[in-house]
Amino acid sequence: MQTHLDPAHREISRINPEQGNAEQQEERIRKRAFQIYEEHGHEEGHALSHWLQAKAEVAGEFRNLKAA
Repeated sequence: MQTHLDPAHREISRINPEQGNAEQQEERIRKRAFQIYEEHGHEEGHALSHWLQAKAEVAGEFRNLKAA
């Protein structure tokens, strides 16, 4: 089963380009969003919230790396 993240997919464009390659970040966000989806029992209808949570987590990782 494929998860569609289209509404949230546009969020990737708001990531700061200084935080690394946007394509790499998008892939990390996509993978993390799918992990969150799996952790929540494959519940449908939460793609946007999963995407936004994943985006925040990935952005936090890059902030921590930049600060180090």
